[in-house]
Amino acid sequence: MNRYRVFMALLIAGLVAGPPSWGADAPDLRDALDLDSGPRPQRGWDMTMVRRRFGEPIRRSAPIGQPPITQWVYPDFIVYFEHQYVIHAVWTAPSSTLSVQRNAHGSTRHTPRR
Repeated sequence: MNRYRVFMALLIAGLVAGPPSWGADAPDLRDALDLDSGPRPQRGWDMTMVRRRFGEPIRRSAPIGQPPITQWVYPDFIVYFEHQYVIHAVWTAPSSTLSVQRNAHGSTRHTPRR
């Protein structure tokens, strides 16, 4: 019974104190990766809206699965659609293979490794 009381007291003290502040002075990872810079398609936009705002993609994938998921590749981001609606748009990191190929060749075509 005594151990139970000690445990409960420590638990309550931990909840009252709040979470530890580990890394509070560290920069936000999103800032370091610059993930929020520039416009990109928003969830719920349809393909026509994306095409109107950002132009034709560099590459499109055929719909895969059920529900059909389609991928459009742009120079700075990739857009994922379910049917014709955006479900996600992600930035391509500057060090990604896609970005390196785009910058080196002006294209996102896959080149085999040697």
